[in-house]
Amino acid sequence: MILLFILLLLISFAAGWFNVPAVYVGITYIIFIFLFLYRAMYPFLFEKRVDKILQTLNNARNPQHQFLYYLFQDDLNKAEEQLQKIRSPQAAVGLRFLLLSKQERFTEAQELLPSLNNRKQKAYYSAAIALEFDDYKVYEQNKQQIHDDLLLFFLEVEMLAKKGQVHAAIKKLDEKIPSLKGLKLLSAVQEKKELEKKL
Repeated sequence: MILLFILLLLISFAAGWFNVPAVYVGITYIIFIFLFLYRAMYPFLFEKRVDKILQTLNNARNPQHQFLYYLFQDDLNKAEEQLQKIRSPQAAVGLRFLLLSKQERFTEAQELLPSLNNRKQKAYYSAAIALEFDDYKVYEQNKQQIHDDLLLFFLEVEMLAKKGQVHAAIKKLDEKIPSLKGLKLLSAVQEKKELEKKL
């Protein structure tokens, strides 16, 4: 990443030295911005290899990414340390919910639900918590508010596991995983790992 900035600096210097037209310098900047965004976002959106996604999360300086890395590695103490460094209150609430759910502290996680502003996230988390408490009426109410196919898929997997059909839930995940990329893939792999612990 630093090499991209050094290269841009050298190109800018050379462009000024040789009186290159501003159009070419502008095109260079646009290419630079594209490369920068591509390198920064590609692993989280399009990567198909779990180890590469985890490596990117581990190398990131962003505490949210570090939190996710430690959460997926089951190092919950370090994940909690990273949680303290997150500045965005909404992001911190959503990630704290994930941590509490992973620790199976569902009552505390449920108390965080009113603090969530994101409707889709709130509906999904509410449905997941309702499922943990066997409150199928609340589960269905919240499920109807969700229009994201992947979140609905994860709820179906959780429902199968709740009914004791862990093998069927894992099979469903195995069928879905090849079509997923980035953090969605990582979430599915993590879900599968958690279900395998129940076998």
